Amino acid sequence: MKKLLCVFSLLVLFAACNKENKPVDEGKSTNETAQSNTITAKRYEVKSGIITYEIENNMMQGKMTQILYFDDYGAKESRETITEMKMMGQSIKSHKINFNKDGYMYDLDLEKKTGGKMKGLLPQGMEVDINKLSEEMKKEYNMKKIGTENILGKECDVNSMDYAKMNMKGTVSLWQGLTLKSDIDMGKIKVKTVATKFEENVSVPASKFEVPSDFTIEDMDAKMQEFQKGEK
Repeated sequence: MKKLLCVFSLLVLFAACNKENKPVDEGKSTNETAQSNTITAKRYEVKSGIITYEIENNMMQGKMTQILYFDDYGAKESRETITEMKMMGQSIKSHKINFNKDGYMYDLDLEKKTGGKMKGLLPQGMEVDINKLSEEMKKEYNMKKIGTENILGKECDVNSMDYAKMNMKGTVSLWQGLTLKSDIDMGKIKVKTVATKFEENVSVPASKFEVPSDFTIEDMDAKMQEFQKGEK
């Protein structure tokens, strides 16, 4: 599961790196510059949406469904994952959701009403930094546009990637900054993700980006610090 989450994180970076970085005119006022920076920082070109994905993993037998909720052009985003699979003879059933809020990454178990939080991987404003480093990152990930394909009526750019540091390669199909399909090979692990439903510019429940009041949340950073102290 950790490697699967890593795949999704890299796909988010991959989508951000493929956005054009438009320069800001020097003659603009401070307010106009701030507005331009906000536009540049958009993760997606669609204001809001709910995308349902079906995920195939060669290491698992069964079904994995993920639902992406996003609002404010990606400033708010969460991923809800429903798993019903068998792995190495064991049944795996889970219903989780993860999102970033106030500098923390939350991972919640919707069945157990528990979860953990740790310093987020995508703090506010990181999208702007990614755009500034896009050319450098494109080289590191060896990203190339290799064609187009139609997914759910959307004309997507198909891009190849070959990230040697993680032994990861494959293709990603993007539309307006959103990943609608990916086929990733990490050696023994192969993950294919395809969007099966896209609700565009819809009202997304605020609850998808909040921690329910009846959940028990553990601070994973504090737990790690306690563990490290105990080892000394």
